[in-house]
Amino acid sequence: MTETESSTVQESMVLEYKGIGFTPRRIVERNGKKVSVSVAWDEVQRLRLMYRFQSRHPFLQIGIGIALTAVGTIPLLCMIGWLPYNYFCSMLLFLLLGGWAMWDGMRRRFYLDVALPNGHKRLVFQNVSDPSELLSFLAHVQEQFGWKIHA
Repeated sequence: MTETESSTVQESMVLEYKGIGFTPRRIVERNGKKVSVSVAWDEVQRLRLMYRFQSRHPFLQIGIGIALTAVGTIPLLCMIGWLPYNYFCSMLLFLLLGGWAMWDGMRRRFYLDVALPNGHKRLVFQNVSDPSELLSFLAHVQEQFGWKIHA
């Protein structure tokens, strides 16, 4: 998306909720003020509201997190004297990365699954605390634009 399209999207934003915006021509996911994903309405074949793992491959991500955590425990063993190689202490970073990867892989969020002719895109709602509020917003979007959003 070019800079002029981005500014046009920001100026003509009709409906927005938790980082997902709907305009007469596009659906956008915004990260702060920056548009990270943009889909034209005429490309959309189906919209579905989903509440699932945020990660596309959560079990792979959790497995990688477990492996990183296992590698990160080596420095802990060095610190308590079970292993003699103290230079492994820099590997504590792997413990943190592994924990984050496992936490992020298990996190569930609301997102719009947008079916396109060439695949799917996920537009993730940020920090939804009240699902009924989200559903009422999507009902308003359906009234405004006439699109069916499967929930």
